[in-house]
Amino acid sequence: MKRFASAWTLFAVLSGWSLHAQSVDLRANIPFNFWVGNVALPAGDYLVHPAPNFLLVREQNGRHAVMVLRQEASQPAALKTAMLEFNHYRETYFLAKAFVPGGWGAAVPMTSQEKGYAKEAGLARSTTILLSRK
Repeated sequence: MKRFASAWTLFAVLSGWSLHAQSVDLRANIPFNFWVGNVALPAGDYLVHPAPNFLLVREQNGRHAVMVLRQEASQPAALKTAMLEFNHYRETYFLAKAFVPGGWGAAVPMTSQEKGYAKEAGLARSTTILLSRK
């Protein structure tokens, strides 16, 4: 019974998330390999789906995808274009934030791996990738 309840809850959350995400599909060309949470993704074309509680980053060809719980993030002033913000330490990139004009902002929590890079390399540099509507 617990398994059924858990499956039903997951279905309900993802269904609602999917309906919301369909209205805000964004496209990004990311020219470097990067991490989202604990998942490594290759450079390429991605679809980004912002949702109330999640952020989904999916390779356009469907080969790679990762969904992470998001934290609220304050949007930069006068934001006119959706964007992804990455922290990078030398040649290693981590998705840090995503923003959509109109007040939606998400922060991806730092993993222990990223904290290790930060400790070793010092302050992260920030790289921004602009998103376009699908």
